[in-house]
Amino acid sequence: MSSTRDELLEAGFEEVCRLDEIPQMMPRKVQTGGRSVLLCKDKGEVYAVDEICPHKDKSMAYGVVHHGKITCPHHQYDFELATGRCNRRKCAPVMTYSVEVIDESVFVKVG
Repeated sequence: MSSTRDELLEAGFEEVCRLDEIPQMMPRKVQTGGRSVLLCKDKGEVYAVDEICPHKDKSMAYGVVHHGKITCPHHQYDFELATGRCNRRKCAPVMTYSVEVIDESVFVKVG
């Protein structure tokens, strides 16, 4: 069952941008729920992850999105978009958030 815009807003989602504002292979940085979040498109899906890489506390806003992952531009660590899991054992995962798309509008829930 798909949700309506009002149902998403009631559930704590925020409307953050239009789908066509998220580039291919690059994240789109947005502010929502007091957090800086990166929106990533990959294989027809939209994902939301924290902007800051947990490895060295650097922004991943200029990272590359490819094959279900975002690559940190500073250290080349890969994080899975769906789970936040890092490709390195000693690196913490990046936070991920719920995303819904309705009528080309992107909604994110960080709470």
